[in-house]
Amino acid sequence: GLIARVRLLLESFDHVIVQAPAGGIERIIILGEREPYVPPAVSTEAQAGASLAEGEAIVLPTSRQGDSHLVSLELEGARGRRVRQILLVDTGAEQVVLPDSLRLLLGIAEEALTPRKVQTANGVVDAQQGRLAAIWLGERRVADVEVAFIEGERLGAQPLLGMSLLKRFRMTIDDTRNELHLEPK
Repeated sequence: GLIARVRLLLESFDHVIVQAPAGGIERIIILGEREPYVPPAVSTEAQAGASLAEGEAIVLPTSRQGDSHLVSLELEGARGRRVRQILLVDTGAEQVVLPDSLRLLLGIAEEALTPRKVQTANGVVDAQQGRLAAIWLGERRVADVEVAFIEGERLGAQPLLGMSLLKRFRMTIDDTRNELHLEPK
């Protein structure tokens, strides 16, 4: 169909296709030219989850907050600690952004983080940048995801699912069915 043809045309670009309620295309967001994705090394621990190489699209249900979509995912921190979290799908966020209160729940030591300034909708804020062992998309484990921890009040109400995870996929949001489709690149 039309979406498949548009995807083919945009193959060499990171992009988001927003489907209209009627099923057509509401808008296309081109994020830039695609950089070749080099998957991180997979540890034996990681092999417990299905690998991305299986190539099947991941379909996640979303809930709505105005025009925005929220997804419920599991974050994996140190020593396999997992925390379920609702994140706002945000292609404008360079990385996954979480409140600093989650850092302790995930067992991530402050020494493992690097201070840096991060641009948010609320202006430039101080953040602690690091890596999550993985983010689970349903039963699929995506290893080694860059993350920024920000003071809860500065983050606003919602943690963000940003491009440090989303850039690994071709992403489509189905506004009619409230679904996020992630197809491994």
